[in-house]
Amino acid sequence: MKIGKLKKTAKTAQRNSLSEVQRAFAKAISNPLTKTQRSQKILRNGTSMLKLAEKFIEPNDQLTSFERLEIYNRQYWFRLIDCLCDDFPGLKALIGGDRFYALAEDYLIKFPSRSYTLRNLGSNLFEFLKKNRKYAGSRAGIALEMARFEWAQIEAFDGPGLEVMDLGQLNMHRPEKLKLHLQPYITLLELHYALDDFLLALRKEHAQRSEAGSERAPKKSGKLVALPKRQQVFLAVHRYRNSLYYKRLDKPSFVLLSELKKGVSLGQACEQAFKFFPKNKKNSVDAGTLIQQWFGTWSALNWFCVGSVR
Repeated sequence: MKIGKLKKTAKTAQRNSLSEVQRAFAKAISNPLTKTQRSQKILRNGTSMLKLAEKFIEPNDQLTSFERLEIYNRQYWFRLIDCLCDDFPGLKALIGGDRFYALAEDYLIKFPSRSYTLRNLGSNLFEFLKKNRKYAGSRAGIALEMARFEWAQIEAFDGPGLEVMDLGQLNMHRPEKLKLHLQPYITLLELHYALDDFLLALRKEHAQRSEAGSERAPKKSGKLVALPKRQQVFLAVHRYRNSLYYKRLDKPSFVLLSELKKGVSLGQACEQAFKFFPKNKKNSVDAGTLIQQWFGTWSALNWFCVGSVR
């Protein structure tokens, strides 16, 4: 019985020792890099990186313990920042590479990766930028909208979806009591800049660079993509057949969808949308025809879910 206890104690000590090494290693590789993108000699808590590396990494004939640890430290930061660059190219283009790198570094210190997938890495970037507008300088307003827009695209691309609803079954329900539910991956955005046009132009420019095999701007253009013009834009960010899309809406259709998303009845949503119809389309025949066309399009895009009738 005593031998059993001794073995159990030894195993527990071994597990604790491994956990301590893992925690120390995690702190070391997640420590921010210097301005020259090298490992710092001191951790944020004041611990020496040199001494820490010597505790659990053997040197070899070419690299010291610290230099071997530095490889992992740099890989950690390069990988995560590259991920944010891939997910938020519009934001990077708007505020510039240097500002974006500073934003990404401070953001990752505040919100390190906690998920098994890097897909969730930028989930708090909008809120972080909202509280730290200095990273965007004079373009804070447009940068915040771009952060929301680009995160909406991530949600739309691989967010959860529910079984599609056939709107042909709704005739038996009264509009004043009927409630519809949009697919959870759809985001409705009211923007003050033409960010969709800007992002499409940016992607086109990047594609031209790739085809030319160069990171330089295409010779034909002679200039970078122009900044987005100020314009009120209503967007539905969604997916269709496993591809990402964003669809422009007019004010009445945006209001109608927004009201449905709040959980109000179809009748109430239509009443709210009706307030924003153009005067020449406010009679019941024209409005009814237009709404019917909208729902035909939205249904074809699989925007409504089974179980949305309550």
